[in-house]
Amino acid sequence: MKLSDLEAFRFADAEGLKSLVSARGLDIPYSDDLTILARPFAVAGVVVPNRMSAQPVETCAAQPDGSPGPAAARRYERLASGGFGLIWVEACAVVPEGRSNPAQMILSAANLGAWRSFVRGIRSAARSSWGRDPAVVIQLSHAGRHCRPAGTPRPVLAQRDPAALPESSGSVIGDVALEELVQAYADAAALAREAGADGVDVKCCHDDLPAALLSARMREGPWGGRFENRSRFLIEIVRAIRKSHPDFLVAVRLGAYDGRPYPFGFGVDRDDCRKADLREVLRLVGMLRDAGAGLLNVTVSGAAWLEDPLERVAFEIGIASRLRKAFPDMSLVAGGLSWLRRFALNVGAGMLAADRASFIGFGRAALANPELGALALRGEKPRDERSCIACRGCEILNAGGQQTGCVVTGDASYGRAVRELYRMLPERLQEEASRCHQCMDAPCVKGCPAGIDIPAFIRSYRDSDAASAYLELSRRLVLPEMCAKLCPSWMLCESRCIEGILTGRPVAIRDLHYAVCRATSEKGLAGRPLQAERSGRRVCVVGAGPAGFSAAVCLAERGHEVIVFEREGRPGGAPELVIPASRYRTSAEEMQAASAACVRAGLLRFEFNRCLGRDLHVSSLANEFDAVLIASGLWQERRMGQRTPGVMDALSFLRMASDDAGFRCRGAAAVLAGGDCAMDAVMEAVRRGASRVYVIYEGDFASLHWHGPESWFRTPGVQLITLVSVAGYERSPSGRVGIYLKHLSEDWRGSDGGVQDRSEKTCDSMVWADLVIEASGLSVEDGVRNELSKLPVSQAGTLVPLGEQQFRTDMRNVFVAGALVNGGASVAQCSAEGMRAADVIDRFLRGGE
Repeated sequence: MKLSDLEAFRFADAEGLKSLVSARGLDIPYSDDLTILARPFAVAGVVVPNRMSAQPVETCAAQPDGSPGPAAARRYERLASGGFGLIWVEACAVVPEGRSNPAQMILSAANLGAWRSFVRGIRSAARSSWGRDPAVVIQLSHAGRHCRPAGTPRPVLAQRDPAALPESSGSVIGDVALEELVQAYADAAALAREAGADGVDVKCCHDDLPAALLSARMREGPWGGRFENRSRFLIEIVRAIRKSHPDFLVAVRLGAYDGRPYPFGFGVDRDDCRKADLREVLRLVGMLRDAGAGLLNVTVSGAAWLEDPLERVAFEIGIASRLRKAFPDMSLVAGGLSWLRRFALNVGAGMLAADRASFIGFGRAALANPELGALALRGEKPRDERSCIACRGCEILNAGGQQTGCVVTGDASYGRAVRELYRMLPERLQEEASRCHQCMDAPCVKGCPAGIDIPAFIRSYRDSDAASAYLELSRRLVLPEMCAKLCPSWMLCESRCIEGILTGRPVAIRDLHYAVCRATSEKGLAGRPLQAERSGRRVCVVGAGPAGFSAAVCLAERGHEVIVFEREGRPGGAPELVIPASRYRTSAEEMQAASAACVRAGLLRFEFNRCLGRDLHVSSLANEFDAVLIASGLWQERRMGQRTPGVMDALSFLRMASDDAGFRCRGAAAVLAGGDCAMDAVMEAVRRGASRVYVIYEGDFASLHWHGPESWFRTPGVQLITLVSVAGYERSPSGRVGIYLKHLSEDWRGSDGGVQDRSEKTCDSMVWADLVIEASGLSVEDGVRNELSKLPVSQAGTLVPLGEQQFRTDMRNVFVAGALVNGGASVAQCSAEGMRAADVIDRFLRGGE
């Protein structure tokens, strides 16, 4: 992220700030006397102990039921003990479908008890520190065009606005639905009151639905067009709350200017959206006052055209001042001062002294320093190291749906999360795309197991043609987004990138790949078309993991009738079942989009909880279907002899962790590494509370292929032990497991790369653990091996097809692909091999053996 010279904060003292304000003719009041910030103020019957307001900043910190999570409770209790007199609880959706992200808070009868506890905690923290209660206001919201209730955009529009969203994105909310939402706001207000709040705020800014309706000049009917109609939704919400709760504080967080061109903007000049036109805003505030709103919280957006942040501060102060002057009988919160750092309190005090506001609100500044209120009450200036530096980190976290806090002064986890999200910022991705050399016979393509034309898709992305970029990806992968999430690109395509040789920094191919998939998915364009008429042939695929699913879709697209038998209750294989949610979010939507056309045409269907070797047998399937593909994956960890108490395989451990959110690891854990499950097992053991995790690996450090971006072994509490083999276990009377280790030399591998015989029980050392997780690699299950008994088995424990490129078995119409053959290679390789197996089977079915 680059800052211009204007954006940099360069004021060493107050005189420097005052001098520049004066030289530029800006109207920014300033006072050295901070005592006014500590004075109580009454608003609509509620006595607020001081004039400091903690503004609503969404932090994506709700529990699954929508109640505030532990991080949210800590944050608001710190604000209360930090001296803020008015605490504005962040946006709470009034209906589930109105959430801006899956972790947004929501009020409901089911979680009312948790909300009561949350509000009590805020009050208790304030009483303990200051001996008095703060005023607590809960913000009610509907995210409008920013709705992402399940993480994927589901825009709810007030009108069509081509400048904001493509024509195909979202749906315009109907008149009846708006009437129902008015009642939903009133119901949520009743719950907020029961939770112990002093009032509620109707969020009407930043493109929330009430704000979008204020500029719905192109909408027809009773909720759009004329100003009286456009303002009706907001006014009726305030009236409905006031009617049910006449002595309850009703506030409105009002976006008085949004900087968008007329007719789609609000508070803007018809001819020049860079100018504010407050005539409609003033009319609206008068109507809100008459409807019973007792407090106005003013904000602006869309003023980025003002390159100088000092001018932006003056612009927002000017709008708030005009509203306060026009309505001196209505209490008003003014904000937008965070950029001023340690001088923000002085400017806020100056605004209060000049009666330009009733309260001064701090959003990002309070996120960076929750004790800002206490400093104001004591008349102290904030320290620079605790001030917001306008780095945008919290904005990036919030936009990415991640738990939000200050990345500079907050927990280190915020910094790690924002670095991940920064990788996906459009400006950074465009910079990466521009670094691609567009090589002929590109080395990166040779490093891709799917053979994607990487320069072509990057060129399309660079030219803002996401549809063409996605077409390049989908030619080679049925599930390109799943592959982008999980592919170890640093070992594959990116390791061959010429930029890695020239600069030591390869082009971020994986990030660009993922960005293309997300952009396409969010526009609803991620489906796949049918390619052929019905063939009359029937195919059975066993296994709905990346290989089986990809093969099934490709065969169905070519007109064959395909039935997929899957051992689990949903498709996706190992990625969906054992990879922790912290590393991989489900690709259910992508799988649904990829298969939808085939399912609708009756060419593809799934049967779940069907297992090869139990209720499915290859011989029967071969007789019933024209072709059979076995792609059931590897579901058996290699074991160190007999099962020992305190020892479990990695697949079982990861399934247990996935199914039981409360599962905890006690004491030390040891992971016997060697397979892909090891990385996830280590990360999950740490996350589940293991005091120490030993990673025991037969190879040397260089052969740990996971030491790319996901350097899990550098996590505190993780100890890596290399070049050792496990000679056996010993169990202590207390239940701990001792692991006998035999140290190996650097030349421990055989001439063929395999492990030499090391069956001797002598050992050089021992490690004790409370839990041992065997993650040395996967092998073919006994039941599957019995079904395909005539296929050779490799030293690695995988099946060897009869004609490797043809995926053949000893039975004429039975084929095998995926992890059964490649040993659990990358998702991209499994998916690509599934597609190639579909090509082979299609030729076979059409007589081209």
